[in-house]
Amino acid sequence: MLRKLGAGWGTFRIIPVESGRGCPYGCEFCTVTGFFGDSIRFRTNKSVVDELLLLKARASSERGQIAVFFIDDNFAINVKRTKSLLRDIIAANAQVHWVAQISANLLRDEELVDLIAAAGGKWIFIGMESIDPATLRTSTKVSTSRVSTPRFWSDSRSATSSRSLHLFLAWTTTLPELRTAR
Repeated sequence: MLRKLGAGWGTFRIIPVESGRGCPYGCEFCTVTGFFGDSIRFRTNKSVVDELLLLKARASSERGQIAVFFIDDNFAINVKRTKSLLRDIIAANAQVHWVAQISANLLRDEELVDLIAAAGGKWIFIGMESIDPATLRTSTKVSTSRVSTPRFWSDSRSATSSRSLHLFLAWTTTLPELRTAR
């Protein structure tokens, strides 16, 4: 069926790649620290770049398409490291289309957004627990409260769309909001 789309569509694969794991925040609603601990561990840039190059070569040999889902809980949790990785991806010509989860507040970093786009990033997934400040305080989530303004979202939409990045939001509702919604 993919071949009906034309040349280069012999196969299409979405491959999970983990570049790091762990989270220092310990939000009460999140299971990451329970599974992976509160320290962050990263693969080397070379290891990630080499994997992307292998995946890219395989897709080419199959005359197919590939996309990567960076399954890190927050791909850009260490911005300095993320920028370094993205620069290495670009330098090695290891760009493939990819999706990653990042904190919304990181979209304020214009250089990071530019590097994401240049390194092959196409889709950014952001989980929003709430836009209610009281609910955020009870969940110990601090980064979301800094981005809960219409202006921030307008600026973010502009920053990502001008770079052909697609922003996906997932809204979750915490228990206090469910109680007041009734």
